[in-house]
Amino acid sequence: MTARSDPQSRVDWIVVAHGSRAGGTAADHEALCRDLAARAAGDVGAVHPAFLEISHPSVPEAIDDAVAGGARDIVVIPYFLHAGNHTQRDIPQLIDEARARHPGVSMELTGHLGPRERMVDILADLGRSTTRRRTS
Repeated sequence: MTARSDPQSRVDWIVVAHGSRAGGTAADHEALCRDLAARAAGDVGAVHPAFLEISHPSVPEAIDDAVAGGARDIVVIPYFLHAGNHTQRDIPQLIDEARARHPGVSMELTGHLGPRERMVDILADLGRSTTRRRTS
């Protein structure tokens, strides 16, 4: 997590994953957020992992932590592949509740990952690498 030089304009990102009981998934998400913070250094105050259910911190906890740490603008990024109830209803509702708790803080929700060209490229790379292993 990196700090911006101007705390008055500090923007934090919160990356929301679903959450899971499977071992290692929370640690994987936390590692992803660390990597994202390193990649976004200078553009973001901090990158916070959050989980919609099961794992911690929850979305409200992550938002409250970001605000307590000085964030004045928060961008919530759903780490979900497809649109569904979580991206269209649950996460927006949690953000609305957080706006009521933190009226002086701007909060915006990005789109989900979706069928972007880069996602197609990633899937093609995965398929090709597996196909190559099988034919070698």
